Amino acid sequence: MLSQAEEVLTLPLPGDPRARIVADALLADPADGRCVEDWARVAHTSARTLRRLFVEETGMSFLQWRTLLRHRQATALLADGLTVATVAVRVGYRTPSAFSASFRRTMGQPPGRFAQVRQG
Repeated sequence: MLSQAEEVLTLPLPGDPRARIVADALLADPADGRCVEDWARVAHTSARTLRRLFVEETGMSFLQWRTLLRHRQATALLADGLTVATVAVRVGYRTPSAFSASFRRTMGQPPGRFAQVRQG
């Protein structure tokens, strides 16, 4: 049985090769901030097609998927004891406050509290 955090952080992967190229690249570097139009060029498709593929294959938009990926990576880094500011940069946020707000929306608690619970 999955914990609440694990359920929130379940990350479906697209099967279509065009979307999978993008997913694999972002899994390797969640801080990569390229927009969907740039990723579409990488995947040799249109931005519209790439957006459609993410919705069809993962059940979420490209931006929702990338945010979930970043939060998933962040939880591991926070559990390793990295500071919120360091984690924010490593997963692609410009500021710790932007990361904290986004993380709180997804996880229901700020990253600092999440880290304390995981470390305690």
